[in-house]
Amino acid sequence: MVVTLPTDESSLNSDNQDPSPKVLGGNVEDNTTVVDIPLLTSMNSESSSEILNAAGNSTVTNVNHGNVGTPLEEGSDSEAPTTAPSLEPSINTTIETSSNSEEVPAITVVTLNSEDLAKLHKGTTVTLEDGESQNSTRNFNTTEVIEDASPAGHNNGVIHQLTAENGTAVGGYVFGEVPMAFSKCASGQFQCVNGTSHEGAYCVSQVAKCDSVNDCSDASDEMGCVEEGCPGNFQCSSGQCLKRHLVCNGIVDCNDGSDEVNCEKWHCQFDEFQCSSGRCIPFLWHCDGKPDCDNHTDEYNCMSSCGNDEYLCPERWCIPMTWRCNGIAECANGEDEKLCDCSLDQFRCNTGGCIPKMQVCDSVEHCPDMSDEWGCVRLHNDTMNLQIRSAEGTWHPVCGDGWDSSWSDLACQSLGYSKAIFTENPPVSDSVSEYYALKPGNAVPLRGASSQLTSSLQKSGNESSCTSGTVVEVSCQEFTCGSHGLADGVAARLVGGDGATNGQWPSVALLYHTRHKSSCTASIISPKWLLSSYSCLHLRDKMLTADSWVAFGGGSMFETDKPETQIREVQSIIPYPQVKYNQFLYNNDIALIELSQPLMFTRYVGAICLPEKEIEPRQLCVTAGWGYTSPGEINFSQYLHYLPVPTIDLRDCNSTKHYAGFITQDEICAGFTDAEKSPCYNDEGAPLMCVSEGGVWELQGVLSYHSNCGQGYHPSIFSSITAVRGWVEKTVGSRFERKSTFNVRRRRALAEILN
Repeated sequence: MVVTLPTDESSLNSDNQDPSPKVLGGNVEDNTTVVDIPLLTSMNSESSSEILNAAGNSTVTNVNHGNVGTPLEEGSDSEAPTTAPSLEPSINTTIETSSNSEEVPAITVVTLNSEDLAKLHKGTTVTLEDGESQNSTRNFNTTEVIEDASPAGHNNGVIHQLTAENGTAVGGYVFGEVPMAFSKCASGQFQCVNGTSHEGAYCVSQVAKCDSVNDCSDASDEMGCVEEGCPGNFQCSSGQCLKRHLVCNGIVDCNDGSDEVNCEKWHCQFDEFQCSSGRCIPFLWHCDGKPDCDNHTDEYNCMSSCGNDEYLCPERWCIPMTWRCNGIAECANGEDEKLCDCSLDQFRCNTGGCIPKMQVCDSVEHCPDMSDEWGCVRLHNDTMNLQIRSAEGTWHPVCGDGWDSSWSDLACQSLGYSKAIFTENPPVSDSVSEYYALKPGNAVPLRGASSQLTSSLQKSGNESSCTSGTVVEVSCQEFTCGSHGLADGVAARLVGGDGATNGQWPSVALLYHTRHKSSCTASIISPKWLLSSYSCLHLRDKMLTADSWVAFGGGSMFETDKPETQIREVQSIIPYPQVKYNQFLYNNDIALIELSQPLMFTRYVGAICLPEKEIEPRQLCVTAGWGYTSPGEINFSQYLHYLPVPTIDLRDCNSTKHYAGFITQDEICAGFTDAEKSPCYNDEGAPLMCVSEGGVWELQGVLSYHSNCGQGYHPSIFSSITAVRGWVEKTVGSRFERKSTFNVRRRRALAEILN
C-alpha cells in the first residue's frame, strides 16, 4: 500500500513510490508502507527517527539526504522563509515500516552476531541489481536500524550503518562507508571512526563535520563530504566545504569567493540567528557575551543586569568595566564614555574609571584592570633597599624586625624573579621618618604574590617602634633572557633548508587543563610568569580557573619521566584588560599566567625576552608549538617552523583578498598561507620569536587566529607583544632589563672606592 502525504509537487520523487517488496538483509518485507515527506532542510537523521518511532514498531528508515549547503546561485528565490533556505533542495524521505499484522512479527530485525557484523562491514548487504557489474556505481541511502528488543545475552541498542550517497561498490566493499558501531557519543556529536579528536576524545561536535578541517585524527569527519554536498554546512562552487557561519561574514573563505556572493539571498535555518549583514550564526551564539554580528546586534536586549565587573549599556548588553572610560565607545550612543573625569582626591585607573586615592597600594585590587596595585614594591636602584609605595605616592623602607630570607624570596617573586640571593639589614638612616614593618604573627605565604607581601606589612610613623633599628636590603637572582644556546642550533638548521624540525625550545611551555584534558602553548618570560593566548585559555575554561591548569616546562605531560621536565601549578590567570572579541578574532589576545612556584632555569628551561621595538619585515623569525603535525599522528614533542617572510604588509592583510579591514595596528599578519606550514589545531598561544639586531631572541607575537587550519589561504594573525609590553611589565612587577647578573656587593664596594 502506498500513501502519499499532501505536499508540493516539486518535492515529490516518483522513484520512491515503487510499491515493490523491499529487501533487508536477505528478508523480503511484503507489508510495507512507503511515505514521501518533504522535510525541512534543518531536519536531520534524529528528527526522521522521531517520525519513525511515532509510526509504531518501526524497523528501518531510509533517508536520502540532500545538500544542506550549496553554492549561492543567481535566480534563487529570495522570498523563501528563513527557516527553509530556498538555496537548498528539498529532502525526500522514504520511511519503511513493518505493519503489526499477524503474518509479520513486530520485531523483524534479529540481533546480529560478530560474523554477521563482519559481513555487513564488508558491505555484503548491498545487493546489486540485474545487469550491474561489481564495479558499478550506485546511490546508497543512510540506513538506521533500531532494535526494539534483543534476546538475552545479546547487546541492546541502536546500530547505525552509514554509507555515502554516492558510494562505490568494489569487490563487495562500499567506499565511503562508516563501519557499523554502537555510538559512544552524545547527541549532537560525531564519533571518529578509527581515531580521536585533537584532545584525545572519541567524539567531535557535529558542526565540525564536513568543514574542511580534520578534527578527527583519521580525518573520518571529512570522509565523503564533498561528494555528499557538505551536509550540514556550505559547499563552495569549487566543492570545498565551509562552516555555515563563515558564509557572508565579509571575508572570502572559499578559494573561489563563492561564499560572499548573493548574500541578500542567503537565508538562515530555524536554529540560526541572522545578522543585518546577512550572516547566519548559530542561535547559541545569540546573547553569549561575544559580539558575532558586525554591529553587535546579536548581543542587544539580552541582559537586565550585569556582574560586578561589568557595565550595562542602555541597549541591554554587558561590557567589561575595563572598557568603561577607555576612550572607545562600546555602547550604541557612547554612554560608557560619559562622566569619566576623576576628582582631585581620586586615582584614575589605567584603562579608565576612578577610585579613592586612599585605596591605592592597599593590597586590594579596586580598579578593574588592577592598576591601583601596580608598582607598589621596588628595590632601590642604588641601595637595593626594599621599598613600599604608600597611597600618597611616597616610598618607604621596610623595617628588619622579624625579617628573614623567606620573606626576601617572597619579595623577589613578587617582582617576577625566582628567589633572593642575599639579604642584608643595614642601620636605619636618620632621614627615615616612616617605614613599613611586618604585622605581628604573620607567616610567610606559601605562594608568592606582591599583594600577599604588601598585605603582610603595615605602615608605621614611629621610628622607635622598629626595635632592630635596621632596614631590609635584598638582591634577587636575575636571569638572562633570549640567549637559547640549544635553540640557536635548531634555528641554524631551519635557515639552512630544513622547513621544520622537532626539538626543544627552552622558552616554549605547555599549559594543560587537568579536567578538560586540553592544552595551550605558552611562552616563559620569567621564572614566575608565562604568556599565552587569552582565546585559547578562555575556550577551554571560560572561568579561567587557575587551579585547573598545570604548566610544563622542558617537556609535556607525556614526558614527566624526563629529568628536564618541570611541572608547576598555576596561581592566577590575568587577561589583558582590553582584550575584545570581534566577530571571529580576539584583538589584543594576551593573558599572563602566574605560577605558584618559580621555574628553575636550566639548559632546557629558559625565558625569552620581551621586544624592545616592533617586528621588522625581513627579521629572522620562527614559531613553535605542541600538538598534531598531520592527521592520524599525535605528536606532543615541540615542532618549529622557519618563516622566511615573517610579516605580510598590513594593507595587504586588510584587503578584501584576506581580512577586509578586521586587523588592527596591534596585530601581526604573518606566516605561510599554505596548509603544510600554516599553524593548526592546538597552536593558539604559539610564539612568534625573532632575533634582534643584538642576537637576542624576542617574543614578538602570540598566535591568535589561523585560517581554517591551513585549508584557507589567509595568513595567520599574531597579537603584538610590543603593544602590551608596558602592561606586562607593570603586572609582573619588573622590566627584566637585559643585563648580566651583577653582584650588588661589588657594586657597592666599587662605589665606596670611587667616593
